[in-house]
Amino acid sequence: MKALAVLTLALAANAVAAQTPLEAEAQDITEAFMLSLKSSLTASLQEGGPVEAIQHCQHLAPSLAEQFARQGWQVGRTSLKLRNPNNAPDEWELAQLLAFAKRLEQGEKPAALFASQQEGGEFRYMQAIVVAKPCLACHGESLTAEISQILDARYPQDKARGYTAGQLRGAFTLRKALNEP
Repeated sequence: MKALAVLTLALAANAVAAQTPLEAEAQDITEAFMLSLKSSLTASLQEGGPVEAIQHCQHLAPSLAEQFARQGWQVGRTSLKLRNPNNAPDEWELAQLLAFAKRLEQGEKPAALFASQQEGGEFRYMQAIVVAKPCLACHGESLTAEISQILDARYPQDKARGYTAGQLRGAFTLRKALNEP
């Protein structure tokens, strides 16, 4: 729960820094997505441990993305080390992920790791996801044999392992088509 509180405060602080209405809206959606995912995964971990959380997450994240795809927003997650190859970053997302990783290594606070762009009739927004201690059960350096087997079966191309707390896990990524004159 402490990690959830810290992440919530970080996103709340980030929302204050929003410079445009689109950034503020994207930050609100990101926060709601993150809180729903985090609380559901925390409950799964408490009820059935990492095995339950893996099963839950595989189905939960896509349904939450659809749920939060409101008012024309496309919502997803991406990473430099993918668990699901369908979440591969495009060119802009890759550039932001690399910039987030560098900024984090240089000591920038996770709440400040966001980027936005408006180009070609589309607004884009990304917010970094930083590895918290509970994430290590399924994304850490030392996974149990059971967890490794389940991940191998569910995600044959999984690269999202070997993290330590505080590293960049990936990012929430949002897009919205704009009605430009």
